[in-house]
Amino acid sequence: MLRPIALLALIAGACGSVAVAQASSATAPAILPPSLVVLEQKMEALQVNSERFSVITQGSVTVTNETNGKPVGPSRHVSLDRTSQGEASLQPDEGEILSGNPSRPRVISIGSSTYIYEPDIAKHDGHRPWISLDVSHGSTAGEVPILPYHGEPGEVKATGTGSYAGLINLLGTAVGPVAVSGPMTVQGQAATEFAAMVEPLALSSEIPPKELALLRKHVPPTKLEVFITESGLPVRVVGSLTTSDLTSAQTTEILAVNVPVDIKRPPARKTIGQAQLNRLERSRHSKGGFGGGGTIVFTGTL
Repeated sequence: MLRPIALLALIAGACGSVAVAQASSATAPAILPPSLVVLEQKMEALQVNSERFSVITQGSVTVTNETNGKPVGPSRHVSLDRTSQGEASLQPDEGEILSGNPSRPRVISIGSSTYIYEPDIAKHDGHRPWISLDVSHGSTAGEVPILPYHGEPGEVKATGTGSYAGLINLLGTAVGPVAVSGPMTVQGQAATEFAAMVEPLALSSEIPPKELALLRKHVPPTKLEVFITESGLPVRVVGSLTTSDLTSAQTTEILAVNVPVDIKRPPARKTIGQAQLNRLERSRHSKGGFGGGGTIVFTGTL
C-alpha cells in the first residue's frame, strides 16, 4: 500500500514539477476531541498479532518535465487505481499482498526476505517473475509495509504506542479542527468517524531538512477519515490528497484481526535475487530496458 510519506514522495519525485497551493507549516496542532483521546487509549491497549485487510486506491497523477512543465510521454495522466487484499502477522513475521485480475500474490514478506512479483521481467530471465530482496543486506524492501498503520521505524515526534502506533502518530499531526460523526455502521460494527487534515511530512525522518522545509511549503495537508469501533479498532481509514498534479484517495479496511496466517515463499525456480536483477537491468538498459522504459517498475502494491 502507499504510505502517506511515500505518497508525498510520489508528488515531489514522479511528478517532476510540483505546482500546488502553498500550505502553512506553522499551523498549531489541533486539540483532539475527548472521544478520540479515549478511543486512542483503547487502541493502544489492543493486542493485535495478525490482520486481514483490503486497500482500494483511486486517482491519477500527471507526469511532467521538471524543466519545462510539459507532460512526459504520450499519456498526460497515469492512473493510480488499484485494489488489493492482504494478510500478515507479527509472530511469525510474515505477510502477503494480493492484487490484479485474477488476484494473486504481488508482495510476499517472510522474516528478512521480501519477494516482489514482476511479470515484465519473466520473459528476460528464464520465466522467473519473482525478485528476492533481503532486508538484512540493506535492501529497501524493508520499507514495504505489510501491516497497515502499525507504525514505521524512524518516525519523529511519535508518541503512539501499541498495534496502531502509526495511525495514532498520524492523528497527532492534525491541523485545524477534528470533526466527529456517528455512530455509524462499518462492516456490521458500530463506529465513530473522525475527520482531520494531517501532515504526514511531520513524521518523516527520511527527508533532508532543507528538502523537508521546501516540501512543506508546497504540499497541502492530507485529509484523513478514521472510523473507530467502541473497542478502539480502526476498521476503516481513508486518506485523500489533491494537488494540481495528483488526485488520490486510499481506503484501508481491517477485515479481521488475530486470524491464522500461513504464507508460502515463491518457488525457487521462479525467483531471482537482487544481484541477478542488477545484472539483468544493466544488460537490458542499452536495449531500452523492460517494457521500453529503461528500468524495471514494480507493479506490486507498495
